[in-house]
Formats: sequence, structure tokens, C-alpha cells
Amino acid sequence: MPLDPQVARWRERRIADSVRPLYTQTLAEARAADLAEIQAGTGTPEPVLEVRDLSLPVAGATLPLRVYRPSDAAALPALVYYFGGGWTLGQIETCDGICRTLANAAGCAVVAVGYRLAPEHKFPVAVHDCYDALGWVAEHAGELGIDPGRLAVGGDSAGGNLAAAVTLLARERGGPALVAQLLVYPNTCYHADTPSLRDNDDESMFNRRSVDWYWGHYLATPADGTDPLASPLLAADHAGLPPALVITAEYDPLRDEGERYAESLRAAGVPTECTRYDGMMHGFFLMSSMLDGGRRAVRQAVDFLRARLGTQPDAEPGAVSLADYEARARAVLPSQVWDFAAGGAGAETTLRANRQALDAVVVYPRVLASGGRTDSRTRLLGTPAALPVAVAPMAYQRLMHPDGELAMAEAAARAGVPMMLSALSSCPIEEVAGTGVALWFQLYWLAERHALVRLIERAEEAGCAALAVTLDVPVLGRRLRDVRNGFALPAEVVAANLTDGSGSRAHVAHRGESAVAAHTSALFGSALSWADLEWLRDRTSLPLALKGILDPRDARRAVDLGADAVVVSNHGGRQLDAAPASVAALPAVVAEVGQACDVLLDSGIRSGTDVLRALALGAAGVLVGRPLLWALAADGGAGVAEALALLGTEVQESLILAGCSDLAAVRELRTTQEACR
Repeated sequence: MPLDPQVARWRERRIADSVRPLYTQTLAEARAADLAEIQAGTGTPEPVLEVRDLSLPVAGATLPLRVYRPSDAAALPALVYYFGGGWTLGQIETCDGICRTLANAAGCAVVAVGYRLAPEHKFPVAVHDCYDALGWVAEHAGELGIDPGRLAVGGDSAGGNLAAAVTLLARERGGPALVAQLLVYPNTCYHADTPSLRDNDDESMFNRRSVDWYWGHYLATPADGTDPLASPLLAADHAGLPPALVITAEYDPLRDEGERYAESLRAAGVPTECTRYDGMMHGFFLMSSMLDGGRRAVRQAVDFLRARLGTQPDAEPGAVSLADYEARARAVLPSQVWDFAAGGAGAETTLRANRQALDAVVVYPRVLASGGRTDSRTRLLGTPAALPVAVAPMAYQRLMHPDGELAMAEAAARAGVPMMLSALSSCPIEEVAGTGVALWFQLYWLAERHALVRLIERAEEAGCAALAVTLDVPVLGRRLRDVRNGFALPAEVVAANLTDGSGSRAHVAHRGESAVAAHTSALFGSALSWADLEWLRDRTSLPLALKGILDPRDARRAVDLGADAVVVSNHGGRQLDAAPASVAALPAVVAEVGQACDVLLDSGIRSGTDVLRALALGAAGVLVGRPLLWALAADGGAGVAEALALLGTEVQESLILAGCSDLAAVRELRTTQEACR
């Protein structure tokens, strides 16, 4: 397949920035450039419960070790990890990000080994350093809080080569016993004559000249390349080695030799998984902040390690309500990210009022009416929907989970409900549309008209089924949690639809200020007018929704302008902290517009009962936001799929209990509302 679109954009940026191949630089330059690029690709390092730097004396040197412990359990299994860099570049900091991620996600200790580099230390020095470090870990397991019976080795690129070599030494020398080896695009054969080595010659990426340069530094003589400790593929026998996961990349000169090594392991009876990541290039495993393929590969590595190290988590009982996801999300999200998503504006009065007002809606059920059969299907903004529900537009979903909007969209597609994608999505429109979800694109009115026009064009070209304009953000509401936290986006989370989204004001933290608010103030136009909306209505043939309407007079103007839907919304309590609860404003808006357009309710929906309440008050459907964010944070796309399935069950049950066979019958139900502002 062609280069993955994310890889292609990364490659284009490197070309535009005139990034020099590492093999054209001095060793000092290459070592600094390699570290900087890997740290940028890995993203913000995860916190780990305990990180300790140690020193290991070996013959003629002292090796640095770094131990990562994700819990205070007495005897954790451990992965001994060797960084990549062609035996020539790299240090413990090179693999710091991936070691933190693997420790937390796999539930094991990780020991990073700072082996000596070539050309100062030629083969086989690095191999023996790595083996000595493994032996030391096994010998001192008690002091390190490690279970010596559950040890694995792993590494990427040259680190994968060293891990494979260490397994050969451990077999020959009778230990330490290993339960797994993780080999990520490993070098396995010096001067391998393979199609992938011949074909991958792109100077903007790792290529065959890169491979030759590293081998040239590592080996004292070409004859050393025939030693199985340098070329593990050449070992006479691969029987008795630990179970392996081999990860390769389609656009990698090392692809074929890595896959041949996996084949040799299998032929020798070693349980072996081998996965080629199509569209990816060498190095993608350490670029999880930029590449979806990197995130998928890391998840595969975590699953493999959990299975082999015996750290499979206890099955968590399934959610029985959308509220269950909130506690799960709070347990896994950094506190500042939680506050960003959960918080509202000002004293959060309107945020609380949304829930209070929904709870105050009383619905009078009919009896002996539905016959136990219900049909929840409908059309929203002309889009078929299995439920009267759409996913609300929510910015920067990769704050919640690395898969972000892509996982949300895939789950919505499976559930058969539309998704409204935020202009501040952390995934590009085109990639989200590629999931097959029925996609609506939400616009903030940008200060630069040409940028706004390009966004509209991209939405149309991507096949979006509708446009929605958010009207209630002339400026961002003052969200005090973010102000107190000095909240800023991590480097790996970007507004992917706005230029390249990186390096924006949203990433620059200042005490006592929300960087996200500062960014939107610079980005959005505050002078949006009805004339602008008339221009947009004339500009696009897509169905048009106007979001953020609470006053029936504004709803009437929207209808007169030609809007296909209005969304009654107070922005989840995140804008004016004196606004009414959205559901309290709903009946008057419905009464004003009648059947002239769809009326959707946003803000506060937490259950199928809430959906019933909204429809009984005249809404055509609802937008669901935070509960799906919590599900995404708790368990990625699987969590969102589970949450939407649960919501669908609740909607069906609510229809049956209310005596309604379809959505039209819901709108005939009698309701009362307790007084709410």
C-alpha cells in the first residue's frame, strides 16, 4: 500500500525543513539529532510510580541502568529493554518514553540498559554489556522488586538485534531464563540481500545507506558480520529460544530480514507472532504521539508482554450505566486533563443546572400502547440514525486516548449514529471520514476567512453529510479550573485541521492562564453576524445546523435564514455561567420553530431516560458528549462502542416503559417540569 497519510505528511515536513540524513552528519551531530527526533515523536513522557537510575560496573566501564516500576508490588515481572540507534547512536533517554509507556500499560518493571556505543566500542562489546545487564537484573531481582522467573528482553532496531543476540547467549550459557522476546524492526543479518533493503532508498527516511553506515561503525571487520551474535538469523539453530513478537514496517529496509527471523523462529518450534505494519516506516514504534500505526504497535507489544509475563488485568465488571465511565476516566486521566474536560465556566452554575433541569422533567407514560415492540430509527439533519442520538463535537479527543476521534468515529459508525466532528479535532477531517462514520463537521468562525473557506471545502471534499456552526463562542468562557491549572495542550495533541496544528499558543503554558483560551482568542473571529451565516448558507449545499441557540427569537432567525437544524445548547455549561439549562430552553424553541427544522438538544444528556425526556419535550434528537469522552478515556474505541450500545439499550427500554412503539409516539407524551432557571 502507499505510505500511510500521517507518514507521508511527516516525510513532507522533513523535506520542507531540509532535514539531513543522519549518515551525512558527524557522530556528535547525529547523536543529538537522533535523540531530539525520537523525543519529539514519543511525546510528553508518562509519569511512572518509581524511576531509579543505577550504575552497573562491567569490565573497564560502568553502565547506566534505569528501572521503571509502575506499582509497589513486591515482585513485578520485568522487561530488560535495549534502545535502538544502529549500535552507534542512542542512550537511555532515547528509550525513556517507550519504557514508561510499556511499564504502565503492561504492568511490569522495565530496565533500560545504557550499553556502550560504536565506533568507540566495536562488536561484540554491546552484546556482552546487554547480556551482563540481564544477568545482573536476575541476580539482584530481590533488591529491585522483580520476579526472576518472569524476565523478558526487548528492543527496537539495533536494540532488537541485541535482544535477539542476548537470547542466544542466555540459551548457550544456561540462563537467565527468559519468557519472551520483543523484537521491533530488528537487524538480523549483516549484508542481507533482500527486496526491502534494495527498494527502500528514500533519503528522507531510514534507508539502505543508513543500514550500511551503522554496520560500518559497529563491526571491526566484515567477517564479524557472520557471527550469530551480530547476525542472529545466521545461528545454526533457533530452537529453545523464548516466545517472540516481531514487529516490522512496510517501508523499512530491515523489513524482510526481520520477517525471515520470525520464520526461522517458527520453523524451530518457537511460538512467534510477526506483524507487518503497512504504510509505516522504520522508527514508527517510537512515534506514538504522531502516528496511529505507532500506537497500534505499542498496544500489540503491551498485549504480548501481558500475556507472556502474566500481568493480564483482572476483568473489570461491565458498565451498567453511562455514569460508570466517569469514575473510570477520572482514575486514568491526569488531573489537569480531567479538569479541562469536566469543568465549566465561572462557578459552574450552568454546568450543574443542566443535570438538575433534566432530572426535573417528569414524563407521563402510556400503558398498553407499545406492545413491547419499539423502533428507535430516525433521520437527523437528513442523516439516517439508528438512535435519535449524535456524538457531540468535542475538541482534542487525543487528550483522552491516543486514538482520539478515530476511535470515537469507528464506534459511532458501528452504532449507526452520526458524529459531529469539532473544528478543533486532534485528527484530520479526512482520516475521521475514512472510518465510514456519518460525519457532520462543526465550524468555529475563524478570524481568517480564507482559512474558514478551506475548512468548509475540506469538509465537503471528505464527504461530510452536514455542517454545523457554533454561535456561542465570541470568546471562550472563563473556565477557572484551566486558569488555576495554567492548562496547556501537550505537544502531541494538536488542532489537526488548522495548518499543521503544532506549535500553537495552546501549547505554551503560563501560570494563571488557560493556553487553550489564549489560542482560541487569537484564532476565532468575535464579530460573527447573521450576514456571515447568510453567506455560508449561500456558499454550501450541505444541510446546515446552528448550535448554541437558547432564545426562541434566535431560533426564528435561524429558520428564516434557511437553517436545517438548531441545536439548543449552552456549550455544556462552558460559556456564559448565567445561561439557562439547555433542556429548560428547549420547549420555547420547539414552539417557535414548529416543524420548520430539526431541533436537537445538547448539554447534560447522561442516559436513555434523558433522551426520552428530550424527545417528549419536542427535540428530534440529542447530542451526547462527556459520557462518551469518559468511555474513550477508560477503554478507547471499545469503551465508546460499549457506551453507545448501552445507551441504545436504555433508549429501547425507555420507549417500552413509556408505552411508545416509535419516536413519533414519544412526542405525544405529556410532560411537566419543576421550576428551573
